[in-house]
Amino acid sequence: MPVGNDVVDLRDAGSQPDAIHPRFDTRVFTDRELQRILASPDDGRRHTVRWTLWAAKESVLKLVRQRDATVPFRPREFAVRLGTADSAEVSHGSAVYAVDLDVTEERVHAVARDTDRPRPLSEVSRSEHVLGARDASALVRARAARSVGESLGIEPDEIEIRGRIPRAMRDGVRLPVDVSMSHHGRYLAVAASSV
Repeated sequence: MPVGNDVVDLRDAGSQPDAIHPRFDTRVFTDRELQRILASPDDGRRHTVRWTLWAAKESVLKLVRQRDATVPFRPREFAVRLGTADSAEVSHGSAVYAVDLDVTEERVHAVARDTDRPRPLSEVSRSEHVLGARDASALVRARAARSVGESLGIEPDEIEIRGRIPRAMRDGVRLPVDVSMSHHGRYLAVAASSV
């Protein structure tokens, strides 16, 4: 079943309040989400809530695009309702998706799934250094191959992760798993779910 995930490095220079466009929040978040951000008791909490909402939206976009690659990302059309500290729901069109959250002082990791599906396999790891896009992309694909290999009992070097919408392949044949990958700053994240 389709799965999506997103990771945000809360300490990355590009995610700091002074680095984002002044109209970012109003372009990205619904009125209700903006109220949630503004109701946060301090700057640190506002920062975490902002990127938690963003990661939830991004993770659902990746799930939705596994079904239809032409879906545009209009962030305000992905409405987030934060639940407990480790869960949210995201509405897009008439569909509602579950998002499992793992939030620390350092990063936010969001994993999206259909509400009737169990939590997919996921992992997040940290590098000591900010990773360049090329290195991060290669590393996250290798992590995805390892995760898929472990879950299916296949050697990771037999698995190739292909495409912008990632597909796990072995000898040119798609494996029975959906994969989502993400990287930001010092973090790499992977989620996988059987089809």
